[in-house]
Amino acid sequence: MQWAKPPFFVVGMPRSGTSMLRELLNYSPDIWISSVEGHFIAYCARRIDCYGDLTDWRNFKRLAATVQRSRALAAWAERGVKIESREWYEACDGYEWTAIFDALYRLVHQQELHGEGHAWADILWGDKTPVNLTMIPELATTFPEARFIHIVRDVRDCCLSAQRAWGRHPLRTAQQWAERVPAARKAGEMLGPERYCEVRYEDVLRDPRRELERLFGFLGVATPSKTGELFRSAASGGGASGQRHVVAENSHKWKTTMSPGLRRSVESIAGGALSQWGYERMHPDVVPTRVTWPKIAFYRLRDFGYWWWYVRNRKGGWFRALRFLLAH
Repeated sequence: MQWAKPPFFVVGMPRSGTSMLRELLNYSPDIWISSVEGHFIAYCARRIDCYGDLTDWRNFKRLAATVQRSRALAAWAERGVKIESREWYEACDGYEWTAIFDALYRLVHQQELHGEGHAWADILWGDKTPVNLTMIPELATTFPEARFIHIVRDVRDCCLSAQRAWGRHPLRTAQQWAERVPAARKAGEMLGPERYCEVRYEDVLRDPRRELERLFGFLGVATPSKTGELFRSAASGGGASGQRHVVAENSHKWKTTMSPGLRRSVESIAGGALSQWGYERMHPDVVPTRVTWPKIAFYRLRDFGYWWWYVRNRKGGWFRALRFLLAH
């Protein structure tokens, strides 16, 4: 019987460096975070009461069917990782949520790494899914001992990176950053320093060893002798694409590539939060504003079109892309 370990979650805004941090942590042989994002974890956490007693195979099968329809299972299948529902059920050491998902990720780990590295009992497993930034309270309740690492990046660089990678409108990114990043901090402060830890993207670039020592200490594992190197290349469509180490220069790009008008607009939306995290502001006296709901709705529709096109190029067809986008 294997002990079901509580997971940890790496959260942050899209393009905030979550992928980089995942692979910096993965460099430790004591940690494993799959390259596939587990969107289904938060989806199930919101519906935890719908499944009933999961020791009952019929109830478990409904949960498994939900997960089998997820983006993650499709992505794992593309990598040759196949999870059968009955196999998952029989692999569980218990049927509380921590044990259920520990069993699932143990099965994935066995196939994804093909037996390489440490045994599962010696590994701390985690998940990197940026949208979980808004789900900290629910995940903290579902996994009562889970820990959270929140990586924060300058909103202006987030806006530029998301626009370059996916065509996302920068003012929508700025509004989400202004709402979600402070809310995540508030949720984390309620959990306390034993379960919640913050790190700035720029601080990791400037002094990776110091910041990683702090994060490994938070997770309770030893710091590898070499830090600042990535287990796998992490970025796609960004300035650090294809790199296997921290790119120290991949910050403050907004100073040279963001137009003065856009910079002023972003700071008017997110300037208060920028100051909370110690970021310099070019327009500290700008009048605070927020993007109106009609504009947000328009930007969301616009961004969905760009994202659909982006996924279509990856999936090889419009219908396949839509099916992927509609999955959890």
